Amino acid sequence: MGGEKEPQGWMICDAKMMSYVRFDRVKFDGATSIQARIASGQRIGSFEIRLNNPKGKLIAEFPIEYTGGWSSWKTIEANISEPVTGTHNLVVVFKSDWGSTKSVNLNWLLLK
Repeated sequence: MGGEKEPQGWMICDAKMMSYVRFDRVKFDGATSIQARIASGQRIGSFEIRLNNPKGKLIAEFPIEYTGGWSSWKTIEANISEPVTGTHNLVVVFKSDWGSTKSVNLNWLLLK
């Protein structure tokens, strides 16, 4: 069957419009891009990477793209808009149509 072996652990699923998840105390030093492992059964929306809180500085944005279904995983990458130093909370804010039952499943993020 090929493809990447999915890690064990938790994931974010059924993310709705303007919902968010926060990862505490992330070390950013030297990162110029960020990867996200996603699965989506639709193409509407995006998710933003912000610093410290849901209205914090926007440093990256990913379009939500159809991956083949809600269990079909794909790794996508976005550039970090400006250098970030130190340790910050990383906040993922999900954007989609109001009333959508879900926008994307997010398995993991990786700073590069």
